[in-house]
Amino acid sequence: MELVELLYDPATAGDDRTHSLIAGIAEQLGIRPIDIAVALSARHPGP
Repeated sequence: MELVELLYDPATAGDDRTHSLIAGIAEQLGIRPIDIAVALSARHPGP
């Protein structure tokens, strides 16, 4: 859940600390951050 919130928060899009947090959580889960982003964007109802 924390990972989804980090990825969807536009206020942290360019934040290096957030990118590090995302990478760390993804590593714990055994997945790449880009794979998470792709999976979430495929499920997100765009504008």
